[in-house]
Amino acid sequence: MKSKKFLGVILIIFLAGLLILTACHEPAPKEKQSEGTVNSITINELYSFDGFQIDLGLFATNNDVFSGGPQIYGDGRIRYGTTGEILLYNSGSDTTWAGKGSWYVFFSINIDEDTTQYYISKLPVDFTAAPNAVISFSEFWLISSSQGIKIGEITGTITLTEVPNPAPQVYIYVQGNDGNKSWNSYKSRINLGSGSGTLTDISWSIPIYDSNDSSIPSTGKFFLWVEPVDSNNMFSVEIPDAININNVNANVGSLGTVSIKTIILRGTVNVTYNGTAVPLVEIITRDQSNNTLSSKSLTSPGANASWSIIMQALKSSTQVDFEVIGYSTNGDETLFYKKITPVPAVIVYNTNVSEITLNIGNISNSPVSPSLLTVNAWTDGSINNDGDVKWYSISVTNGTKYYLWWKDSCSEAQDKTLDIDVYAYDSSNNSIPLENHDGAWEIPVSFYASSNGTVYVRVRALGGYNGTGTYAIVYSTSNTRP
Repeated sequence: MKSKKFLGVILIIFLAGLLILTACHEPAPKEKQSEGTVNSITINELYSFDGFQIDLGLFATNNDVFSGGPQIYGDGRIRYGTTGEILLYNSGSDTTWAGKGSWYVFFSINIDEDTTQYYISKLPVDFTAAPNAVISFSEFWLISSSQGIKIGEITGTITLTEVPNPAPQVYIYVQGNDGNKSWNSYKSRINLGSGSGTLTDISWSIPIYDSNDSSIPSTGKFFLWVEPVDSNNMFSVEIPDAININNVNANVGSLGTVSIKTIILRGTVNVTYNGTAVPLVEIITRDQSNNTLSSKSLTSPGANASWSIIMQALKSSTQVDFEVIGYSTNGDETLFYKKITPVPAVIVYNTNVSEITLNIGNISNSPVSPSLLTVNAWTDGSINNDGDVKWYSISVTNGTKYYLWWKDSCSEAQDKTLDIDVYAYDSSNNSIPLENHDGAWEIPVSFYASSNGTVYVRVRALGGYNGTGTYAIVYSTSNTRP
């Protein structure tokens, strides 16, 4: 009975557009937090969902969950197993959200184009005691998956070789095809215990849901999803042979012998931001086809900071390039992005590689040749080289509220070619909070001037990554777009 009600609210919320995720979108209006109070929630232990978008809402009671969409909501992206602080906004009446009380937390994660998972907290979260609540993933129930209702379970065995010590988490899934229709199973964990080296004839099982029923019998390609210990990196291993799946409870026997060998890259990194330690640094390795191989995150690394990355052993000698990305304290702002090809080149195969030096130096965020913006006058701009930024200035008056709009490749104006992000800073280079940074066409972002003087506005390709193209920006002291 409960599951039907939950599915009802899921449909309501989905139709309301809360859970629709797109690569390029205008952010939803974030109307206000109650009475000026900053309320947020942080959800930890989400390592299996790193990189995914998360959408959440609060409900006062279970009956509210059953009856319709939430009036308190927030959204964010999962990095390093945590959402970071997701700010909570009120889309309803002022009396709905007082920044206090106990609320059930509901959230969704869009796993892929076919699968969305929905979770709700087992108990209400008390925002009176903790306005900035922190909760673990283990404190949620999985209430539904768009995979549907479980109707069977495929089983079998597999032999794994070169299993690292300590053993990683290993998941198995299948991509099926009945000749007319393709389908994908959900990932299911294989229990390795504390074993390493060669593990023979390990049992596994994969649940099958009613959404897959019409595609079985079929053939299936099986894959392993490997998550090494003490690593943010995951990799997949394809099992070569296609297997016949005769029914939803088929035992397909042995999948053969598969290596899940990992190697370790080690080195040092030197980088600062405005002369100080970078709060969060991510090191990413890529092959010459720009495929991501592995990554590592460091907190406030000092001079010659050591790093190590666990990754899948490669099938042949491969030159590896590196990307070094700096983030703000909460990981919500990308400070810089640098691509590095070390000299001599780093060649990786199936053994560990050490003494890799990544020397970035100091990254400055100081305004360079800022162009003065004129109130209510659109200014066209362009980024002509990867990694470039453009600076603008606004002469501000203490206590005045200022509104910013911009046109980019994601706005409805459709006449600009670059997706951008926009940040504002005061004359001391302190960040000025804006409602969002990656879209302000229909809904402006705004700030109050805290003193007379100058505010600097930085424009770059979205996230600070590579990208070139055109955009336009404007500001006003009225909330009507010029």
